[in-house]
Amino acid sequence: TVLLKKQVDVPYYDSFLLHDASFPMDDVAFERDRRIVDVVDGTFAQQPSSRDVLSFFWPLPFAAARFTMIQETDWKAFADLGAPQLRRALGDLKIDPSDIVEVRLTRWGHAMPIAAPNAIGTGTAELVRRPIAEKLWFVNQDNWLLPAVETCLQEAETWSAEILKRL
Repeated sequence: TVLLKKQVDVPYYDSFLLHDASFPMDDVAFERDRRIVDVVDGTFAQQPSSRDVLSFFWPLPFAAARFTMIQETDWKAFADLGAPQLRRALGDLKIDPSDIVEVRLTRWGHAMPIAAPNAIGTGTAELVRRPIAEKLWFVNQDNWLLPAVETCLQEAETWSAEILKRL
Protein backbone atom coordinates (compact mmCIF):
# COMPACT_ATOMS: atom_id res chain seq x y z
CA THR A 1 0.00 0.00 0.00
CA VAL A 2 1.34 3.41 -0.96
CA LEU A 3 0.06 6.63 0.65
CA LEU A 4 0.53 9.68 -1.56
CA LYS A 5 0.49 13.42 -0.78
CA LYS A 6 -1.84 14.10 -3.70
CA GLN A 7 -4.32 12.35 -5.93
CA VAL A 8 -3.13 10.39 -8.96
CA ASP A 9 -3.70 12.35 -12.18
CA VAL A 10 -4.86 9.28 -14.14
CA PRO A 11 -8.46 8.40 -13.17
CA TYR A 12 -8.83 4.64 -12.81
CA TYR A 13 -10.04 2.15 -10.23
CA ASP A 14 -8.01 -0.95 -11.03
CA SER A 15 -5.03 -1.33 -13.31
CA PHE A 16 -3.62 -4.70 -14.34
CA LEU A 17 0.17 -4.55 -14.57
CA LEU A 18 1.08 -6.71 -17.54
CA HIS A 19 4.27 -4.73 -18.30
CA ASP A 20 6.10 -6.71 -20.98
CA ALA A 21 2.93 -8.34 -22.42
CA SER A 22 3.88 -11.80 -21.18
CA PHE A 23 2.30 -13.50 -18.23
CA PRO A 24 2.93 -16.86 -16.54
CA MET A 25 0.31 -19.42 -17.46
CA ASP A 26 0.90 -22.32 -15.06
CA ASP A 27 1.90 -22.96 -11.45
CA VAL A 28 5.57 -23.52 -12.22
CA ALA A 29 5.81 -20.28 -14.19
CA PHE A 30 3.98 -18.33 -11.46
CA GLU A 31 6.36 -19.60 -8.82
CA ARG A 32 9.37 -18.41 -10.85
CA ASP A 33 7.80 -15.08 -11.87
CA ARG A 34 7.13 -13.18 -8.65
CA ARG A 35 5.38 -10.08 -9.90
CA ILE A 36 2.94 -7.55 -8.55
CA VAL A 37 0.01 -7.71 -10.96
CA ASP A 38 -2.60 -5.23 -9.85
CA VAL A 39 -2.87 -1.69 -8.48
CA VAL A 40 -6.14 -0.33 -7.11
CA ASP A 41 -6.82 3.37 -6.46
CA GLY A 42 -8.28 3.50 -2.95
CA THR A 43 -9.76 6.99 -3.36
CA PHE A 44 -11.42 6.41 -6.75
CA ALA A 45 -14.95 6.85 -5.36
CA GLN A 46 -14.03 10.02 -3.44
CA GLN A 47 -12.63 12.16 -6.24
CA PRO A 48 -11.44 14.81 -5.89
CA SER A 49 -9.27 13.97 -2.91
CA SER A 50 -6.29 15.74 -1.39
CA ARG A 51 -4.41 12.43 -1.01
CA ASP A 52 -4.42 9.03 -2.61
CA VAL A 53 -3.90 5.45 -1.49
CA LEU A 54 -2.78 2.83 -3.97
CA SER A 55 -2.99 -0.85 -3.10
CA PHE A 56 -0.65 -3.14 -4.98
CA PHE A 57 -1.58 -6.82 -5.12
CA TRP A 58 0.88 -9.64 -5.47
CA PRO A 59 -0.74 -13.03 -5.96
CA LEU A 60 1.22 -16.06 -4.90
CA PRO A 61 -0.90 -18.79 -6.52
CA PHE A 62 1.31 -21.77 -5.88
CA ALA A 63 1.10 -24.48 -3.23
CA ALA A 64 4.07 -23.34 -1.12
CA ALA A 65 3.35 -19.60 -1.39
CA ARG A 66 2.40 -18.94 2.21
CA PHE A 67 5.47 -20.76 3.45
CA THR A 68 7.71 -18.26 1.63
CA MET A 69 6.61 -15.48 4.01
CA ILE A 70 6.03 -17.09 7.40
CA GLN A 71 9.30 -16.23 9.11
CA GLU A 72 9.57 -12.79 10.68
CA THR A 73 12.45 -11.81 8.37
CA ASP A 74 10.83 -13.04 5.12
CA TRP A 75 9.33 -9.60 4.49
CA LYS A 76 12.77 -8.35 3.43
CA ALA A 77 12.97 -10.75 0.47
CA PHE A 78 9.55 -9.59 -0.74
CA ALA A 79 10.46 -5.93 -0.18
CA ASP A 80 13.60 -6.42 -2.27
CA LEU A 81 11.64 -8.13 -5.06
CA GLY A 82 8.76 -5.65 -4.89
CA ALA A 83 10.58 -2.31 -4.66
CA PRO A 84 11.69 -2.14 -8.32
CA GLN A 85 8.22 -3.28 -9.46
CA LEU A 86 6.58 -0.61 -7.33
CA ARG A 87 8.93 2.07 -8.69
CA ARG A 88 8.11 1.00 -12.26
CA ALA A 89 4.34 1.07 -11.66
CA LEU A 90 4.52 4.48 -9.97
CA GLY A 91 6.54 5.72 -12.95
CA ASP A 92 3.87 4.39 -15.32
CA LEU A 93 1.31 6.42 -13.36
CA LYS A 94 3.55 9.52 -13.55
CA ILE A 95 3.93 9.64 -9.77
CA ASP A 96 6.98 11.49 -8.53
CA PRO A 97 8.77 9.66 -5.69
CA SER A 98 8.64 12.88 -3.65
CA ASP A 99 4.82 12.49 -3.53
CA ILE A 100 5.10 9.26 -1.52
CA VAL A 101 4.29 9.68 2.16
CA GLU A 102 4.55 6.04 3.22
CA VAL A 103 4.80 2.51 1.85
CA ARG A 104 3.45 -0.45 3.82
CA LEU A 105 3.96 -4.12 3.13
CA THR A 106 1.16 -6.39 4.33
CA ARG A 107 1.77 -10.08 4.61
CA TRP A 108 -1.83 -11.26 4.18
CA GLY A 109 -3.81 -8.95 1.96
CA HIS A 110 -7.02 -10.38 0.54
CA ALA A 111 -9.99 -10.81 2.79
CA MET A 112 -11.97 -13.93 2.05
CA PRO A 113 -15.69 -13.59 2.69
CA ILE A 114 -17.21 -16.60 4.37
CA ALA A 115 -20.90 -17.32 4.16
CA ALA A 116 -22.70 -17.75 7.47
CA PRO A 117 -26.19 -19.04 8.22
CA ASN A 118 -28.86 -16.45 7.41
CA ALA A 119 -26.37 -14.00 5.80
CA ILE A 120 -28.66 -13.52 2.82
CA GLY A 121 -31.87 -13.47 4.88
CA THR A 122 -30.56 -10.75 7.22
CA GLY A 123 -29.55 -8.53 4.31
CA THR A 124 -25.78 -8.84 4.79
CA ALA A 125 -25.21 -9.83 1.15
CA GLU A 126 -27.34 -6.92 -0.08
CA LEU A 127 -25.31 -4.54 2.06
CA VAL A 128 -21.99 -5.93 0.77
CA ARG A 129 -22.99 -5.68 -2.89
CA ARG A 130 -24.51 -2.19 -2.92
CA PRO A 131 -22.60 0.52 -4.83
CA ILE A 132 -20.77 3.27 -3.00
CA ALA A 133 -22.12 6.74 -3.77
CA GLU A 134 -23.83 5.31 -6.87
CA LYS A 135 -20.49 5.38 -8.69
CA LEU A 136 -18.43 2.43 -7.49
CA TRP A 137 -19.83 -1.06 -7.98
CA PHE A 138 -18.28 -4.21 -6.60
CA VAL A 139 -19.02 -6.67 -9.37
CA ASN A 140 -17.03 -9.64 -8.22
CA GLN A 141 -17.06 -13.12 -6.82
CA ASP A 142 -17.39 -12.00 -3.20
CA ASN A 143 -20.73 -10.20 -3.48
CA TRP A 144 -22.84 -13.07 -2.16
CA LEU A 145 -20.25 -14.23 0.40
CA LEU A 146 -19.55 -17.27 -1.74
CA PRO A 147 -16.46 -16.87 -3.93
CA ALA A 148 -17.27 -18.38 -7.31
CA VAL A 149 -16.89 -17.28 -10.91
CA GLU A 150 -20.66 -17.80 -11.34
CA THR A 151 -21.27 -15.13 -8.70
CA CYS A 152 -19.11 -12.69 -10.62
CA LEU A 153 -20.98 -13.40 -13.85
CA GLN A 154 -24.35 -12.97 -12.11
CA GLU A 155 -23.28 -9.64 -10.63
CA ALA A 156 -22.04 -8.42 -14.02
CA GLU A 157 -25.42 -9.29 -15.51
CA THR A 158 -27.24 -7.61 -12.62
CA TRP A 159 -25.30 -4.33 -12.58
CA SER A 160 -24.09 -3.78 -16.17
CA ALA A 161 -27.18 -1.86 -17.36
CA GLU A 162 -27.03 0.41 -14.31
CA ILE A 163 -23.33 1.12 -14.87
CA LEU A 164 -23.80 1.74 -18.60
CA LYS A 165 -26.44 4.40 -17.85
CA ARG A 166 -23.79 6.44 -16.06
CA LEU A 167 -21.11 6.28 -18.76
